[in-house]
Amino acid sequence: MICLTCQYRGPIPNDGSCMCLHDKDNPVDITVRWASGVCPAGYFENPPASSHKPYVAPDPLPYTEWPLSVRIFSKLRRIGESGIGDTVKSQLSVGGSDVIGWLIAAAGIECGCTERQKWLNTRFPY
Repeated sequence: MICLTCQYRGPIPNDGSCMCLHDKDNPVDITVRWASGVCPAGYFENPPASSHKPYVAPDPLPYTEWPLSVRIFSKLRRIGESGIGDTVKSQLSVGGSDVIGWLIAAAGIECGCTERQKWLNTRFPY
């Protein structure tokens, strides 16, 4: 569901609901938008063709322009990783298995992890 990565997604309250804030005067539960197939931001249509916008490669940043948090996280780099996206994925993997990816797939949610990993690798390459 694209709503998980949309800029109009509101904060998730304790009850687990999530609001679409595209119309600030009339917030709507994201599940209602998804079920209706109507997205005011145009991210999906009924039936949804895909839950994510196409990947657009960013321009790579030189190491000296990386945010401090990314430079610190890059110290966890392993052999064979091509960018910070690979490092994030390896650090989220438990015991060599992609537990988070398995849980997301089991829940039937599309998180956009692969696209995000590719974007991070392109933006912050080693």
